[in-house]
Amino acid sequence: LRKLVSEWQVVSPCYFGDYYPLTDYSLENTVWMAWQFDRPDLERGFFQAFRRADCPEEELTVRLRGLDPEATYRVTNLDGPEPVATTGAALAEGFAVHAAERPAALIFTYERVR
Repeated sequence: LRKLVSEWQVVSPCYFGDYYPLTDYSLENTVWMAWQFDRPDLERGFFQAFRRADCPEEELTVRLRGLDPEATYRVTNLDGPEPVATTGAALAEGFAVHAAERPAALIFTYERVR
């Protein structure tokens, strides 16, 4: 419960920012769904990706929006290994998310590195 509350405290301010769908909307149980919430004023945000129960693909590439292409961002999988640093341009080109299990719900945060 502490972990979930901590995650909520990190991501909840971002709901007041920009919203970007990263996949087409679908009710199908065979697809990934993903979206992004971005706070340009805080230079951070998060995105969520959901692998549905009958989705055969273990990986999805998302293209983040609203980021400074020249800036460096630290991307953290809230359930994964150490954060990675990459550029806004690279995140706009595509960031691969992976889920071996299905269904799966993944949350990634990002923040600009100064």
